[in-house]
Amino acid sequence: MAGLLRGRHDPLSEEGGALAPGDQAKALLAQLAEAHAAWQAAERLFAEATEPELIDWAALHLKACEEYYVYLWRQARRAGIRGQVRLRS
Repeated sequence: MAGLLRGRHDPLSEEGGALAPGDQAKALLAQLAEAHAAWQAAERLFAEATEPELIDWAALHLKACEEYYVYLWRQARRAGIRGQVRLRS
């Protein structure tokens, strides 16, 4: 989760030029798997939160993780990327 929002770049490009189509797909699918894992972690955090301030933060964090995953999924669909994301449980 550490790198999800900090220092991320467009999943379909790389510094110095565009990635090859196969590399684009691999990079985006890897980001999808990472985003899904972050979403699951946020769900666990929300379920375990007990302090009112933490509950509020956990709810916002959970929604942000979900929206980021959906954003990446839509990017993959728009790019015509089809593949299986290896989800971590």
